[in-house]
Amino acid sequence: MRADPIDHPLEVLMLKSTPVWGRRASPFLLLSLIAASPLCVRCAFAQEVGALRVMVVDASTQRPLNSAAVAVQPGGRAATSDSLGVARIGELPEGLYVVVVRRIGYVAAREVNVRVTRGKVSILSAQLDRAAQQLDVIGVTAEAFPKDADQDVSRFTYTADEIRRTPGAAGDLFRAIETLPGVSSSGGEFSAFSVRGGGPRDNLILIDDIPFDKVTHLEGGIESDEAQGGRFSIFAPDLVQSADFRAGGFAAQYGGKDASVLSLRLRDGNTETPTFGGRYDLLGWEADYDGPSRLFANTSVLASARHENLERALKLIGRADAGTPSFTDAIVKTTTDVGRRNHLTVLAIFAPEQVLRTVDNILTESDTNDAALYYWKETKAVVGASLRTLVGGASIVQTTVYAQRYTRTSQNGTAYPDSPIDGGRSIAARPDILSADESETQVGLRSVVHLVHGAHSLISSLELAGRSVGGGRAVSGSDTLYSFGKNDPRASPSTYYVVVTPQTYNARVARRVTDAAFSSSYRRALGADGDVTIGARVERDGLSGRTNVSPRLSASSPAWNGITFTAAGGLYLEPLLLRDLIGSESNAALPPQRATHAIAGLSRLLRPDVKLTVEGYYRGLRDLAVRRDETSGIEEAIGTGYASGLDVTLVKRLVDKFFGQLGYSYSQSRRNDHRGDGWYDADGNQPHAINVLGGYTLDSHWSFSGKFKFAEGKPTDVYVVHDAIFGPSGPMRFSQEIVGHNAARFPDLHTLNVRADYQRQARALGIDAFLDVLNAYDRLNVNNARFVERTGRLVYDGVRIVPTFGLKLLY
Repeated sequence: MRADPIDHPLEVLMLKSTPVWGRRASPFLLLSLIAASPLCVRCAFAQEVGALRVMVVDASTQRPLNSAAVAVQPGGRAATSDSLGVARIGELPEGLYVVVVRRIGYVAAREVNVRVTRGKVSILSAQLDRAAQQLDVIGVTAEAFPKDADQDVSRFTYTADEIRRTPGAAGDLFRAIETLPGVSSSGGEFSAFSVRGGGPRDNLILIDDIPFDKVTHLEGGIESDEAQGGRFSIFAPDLVQSADFRAGGFAAQYGGKDASVLSLRLRDGNTETPTFGGRYDLLGWEADYDGPSRLFANTSVLASARHENLERALKLIGRADAGTPSFTDAIVKTTTDVGRRNHLTVLAIFAPEQVLRTVDNILTESDTNDAALYYWKETKAVVGASLRTLVGGASIVQTTVYAQRYTRTSQNGTAYPDSPIDGGRSIAARPDILSADESETQVGLRSVVHLVHGAHSLISSLELAGRSVGGGRAVSGSDTLYSFGKNDPRASPSTYYVVVTPQTYNARVARRVTDAAFSSSYRRALGADGDVTIGARVERDGLSGRTNVSPRLSASSPAWNGITFTAAGGLYLEPLLLRDLIGSESNAALPPQRATHAIAGLSRLLRPDVKLTVEGYYRGLRDLAVRRDETSGIEEAIGTGYASGLDVTLVKRLVDKFFGQLGYSYSQSRRNDHRGDGWYDADGNQPHAINVLGGYTLDSHWSFSGKFKFAEGKPTDVYVVHDAIFGPSGPMRFSQEIVGHNAARFPDLHTLNVRADYQRQARALGIDAFLDVLNAYDRLNVNNARFVERTGRLVYDGVRIVPTFGLKLLY
């Protein structure tokens, strides 16, 4: 249901668009026109040639491979990897190259758009997959569609170049993956994603093997934003080297979430030559370093920091009413090779943000549909170390220790544009009606062991985490909700509003808990490229005190005439979220949400770089937390649901001039709260969705790409409006009574995104430029409707055209 405008503090961050009776400009549309043309100035030496260092490793064992042939095109220069797996090619003229790596018994790897800069050594990692022995074509498949020892169905790997060139994403990974099968998004407005009936918070995210899901800025505040996630990634463009995505049926070493797994790998720093960069513009600044640590041998450092403050830009474009949002993120990663068998990475992330909207902001607005006042401050941080050790001839031990901290404080209130004060110079306001705070500190260990002996593999994991969680919420005096449903308590049937009081609303909780999990899986190879894996996961949820066993099973057939059959299933558990816990201390006893996955599909290799996949899935849900009503934070684990569908995807990987993807998804996602209303559509249910993505590299300088997306509109409520709810003597107010939850739909979403990239090496100057246009034909794609109690009308929020452009100069 919809709440009073004071529950809507993220209105400033919505790409606001046209209400049904009028139009207002989008601040982010206009900001994008001003925005981010980052100018990076990088230090270099005076030579006009550079060098390339390629590290060749086995993709499964991560062991160095000697005697691998490395060739660059154009030019035909070549080298062979040594006993450490390193191949060096020197005296290369500045420019962009294609690098091809080959070795007997392995599938050739190909990397496009590898930049060589004068006076510098460019670093490239080439991971080779073992070739199938009986069919050469199957071995070639792995070049574009890799497999490994824990291969799952529904898996896709994005390279850095594919992320960068996805139109409409502006280099943001979380917007780029919306084209993948089973992934639902809001057409580019939010930097978040939902998978096969889940929500943005149901996805497990690992960053260099460190579990950390606080990966977006400016999240939460209104129901729409909470359901769809944040708006900006914490990662500056070009930081992410690769992304490995599993859309369900994932193996037993992954747990804690029940929808998908996204494993991100950030770029390793350059161990040989340093690069400095910086940017300053209207929105803020950015600084970075990529090079040797200068303190420890064989250690590289990748450091990036940026700060964005939108206040000046919002004032410049006449949108000072939007408030003052700002955010910062600082990321440092070090990489160290300790001998030939140990690889150590250390990662630290610090990402604070804050947003403020006051009466002064509202007074600059001619259209006072939005009277919300709010302030929130949020900080998320993590530091961790991950050690990968090669054991024996083919086994791996990956051990990660980490600590993370999350805090958030907020105050929400409302102004009264129809109540002038100070002789009409200002308006009445209550800036701090609702307040809330959340905090979580976690120290953890995650260790995964891959023991390989011929066709047999044993994969075991151990996870331990100590957590300190706390927070609460409070209402000052009382508050009035002008949107309500039948379960919300009213003074009488003829009272068409809901009053929130401290007695039912206020809550506070503080807990110290220990979570633990252990998993073990046995994998048996079938033929050259098939396998079957059976495993189980034992999880101890410290918050509820429950221990559960989750079985997992997956299988992949050996390819027959290029066709592979896959299947997977299992039980997946997701403990209570922090924001649900602070609603009521009694919620801590709720059991984890349960999801049962069943997936089956087939794939056909049409060419070494072209693959057709057809996959059906069913996701059964139980023990879903259902809130008693909008005045109380008490929840009960009585909800059930399901998500089922079919995904058809044709993928052409980026290994030459063309890349593309064509996908169709049919899905149904339904819920039942068991409160007498029966089944209804889940928030993100979009039964039909089509994605068409294509790109073309014209030459070494120009490349172009485009993406078209169609999806049925997301569900929305059916309601009736009551007027003069306070009677003739009170202020004129309207209210909205929800008579059908998610019983209607917003208009269909469709959008065209286009992108052009330009790269050139002009003597000492490297030039990278792009133009990226989201929603090129400027159609309003609605994702939320807000009820305005002073007028009784709806304001529709969504995204229209958003052009972004950038320029980077490298020296």
